[in-house]
Amino acid sequence: MKRLLTIALVSALMTTSLVGCGSEDPASDNNEKQEQTTTVDEDESKDDESKDSEKEDSEKEESEDSEKEEKDLSAWAGDWNNMGSYLEKPEIQTAFDQLAEKEGTTAEEEKMKYVEKRRTDFNGMTVEGNTITLYDGFKSEDGKEIGSSEYKYIGEEKTMLDKHELTWDIYEAVGEDAPYKYFLMMPVHGDEGLKHFHFRYGDEDPKEILAKDNWFPTMVAPDSTDEQFIEEITE
Repeated sequence: MKRLLTIALVSALMTTSLVGCGSEDPASDNNEKQEQTTTVDEDESKDDESKDSEKEDSEKEESEDSEKEEKDLSAWAGDWNNMGSYLEKPEIQTAFDQLAEKEGTTAEEEKMKYVEKRRTDFNGMTVEGNTITLYDGFKSEDGKEIGSSEYKYIGEEKTMLDKHELTWDIYEAVGEDAPYKYFLMMPVHGDEGLKHFHFRYGDEDPKEILAKDNWFPTMVAPDSTDEQFIEEITE
C-alpha cells in the first residue's frame, strides 16, 4: 500500500513538472515579437531617411550644376558703350552742378569723384554667346578691338552697398589670351531710363576685385540720351 502511494506521488510530481516546462507565457512571446517588429521598422525608417537625404543631396547638386549651365552671358548680349566716355559732353555738365548743390560741394569735386567711380580701361564691349570682346572706342564708331575671349560662369558673390545687397555673377576666361581673367557682372537695369549695367574686371582673385570700394565701371546702351545721363547722375 505504501509502495502504491509512493508511485502515485512521484507520478503527480512528474506531471506537474512536465506541465510547467511545456507552457509558454503568451504575453512574453508577444512582447518579444513586438520588439523585433519595432526594430525592423526603425531600421527601415533609417534606411528611408538615408535614401531621402541622398536623393536631396543629388537633386541639390544637379540643381547647382544646371544653374551654372543656365547662367551664360545672354542677359548682357549686344553692343555696349562705356558710360565714362560721355561724362565730358557739354550737354550733361549741368548734372554735376545739380549734384554739387545737393551734396554741398563744387561741380568740379563731384565730377572728379563720379569719373573715378566709373573708371574703365576700354570704351566699348560686345557680348555674343559666351564671348566678350573689348574695344578702345565705340564699336559703332569703328572702335579698334583690343581683346576677346570666351568666358564661363563659376558662381556668384554678394556684397553690401550701404543697406543694399548687390549680386555679382562671376565669369572666368576659358583661354589664356583673354584681356582679363575675370568679369563680374551685375544685372542689366534701367529699361525705362538709362539702360545699363555695372561690372568689374581684373586678373586677381574675384574677392580682391570686389574689395575695391566705390568702383563701378558701367556700360550703357548705345542709344542713350543726354537726359538719361543727367537723370542717372543726379538720382
